[in-house]
Amino acid sequence: PASNRVRYLQWGLGRAVETDTMMFAEYCASEVFREIPESPSAKPQIFSDHKFGWYAERVHAARERLDRKFDEPHTTSDLARAVGMSMFHFTRVFAELVGRPPHRYLNEVRLRAAHNMIRKGLSVTEACFACGYNNLSHFSRSFAARYGASPSRFV
Repeated sequence: PASNRVRYLQWGLGRAVETDTMMFAEYCASEVFREIPESPSAKPQIFSDHKFGWYAERVHAARERLDRKFDEPHTTSDLARAVGMSMFHFTRVFAELVGRPPHRYLNEVRLRAAHNMIRKGLSVTEACFACGYNNLSHFSRSFAARYGASPSRFV
């Protein structure tokens, strides 16, 4: 069914081709197949073309910032301010277009980066702090929940 999220992924594929950013194209293509649970609420409102374009640009800018600077501390209010939106509206729009809230998206980016670092030979502690985590036990629990095994099993 038509949704703002599907529109965003289509927009992203087009943008990735225009700008020759294959990682973004891969992200959008893989997200098409990600299962998103149906919302029990009423049918979501589809944004107007003008509003959608404005939101897509801002969400994309925030995503790029999180992807590039995943090791830095980010707050939702800082991300929203950087793209010219209120925090609550930004969080709602980001979650609708990306399929998860900003903090969860950032956690996934950090865990993916940590997984790659550990597989390339960094210690678990080095990967933890290099990815922006401040607490090794929290990192280990999050990593194990995501990958089904503790990070030390990937060393």
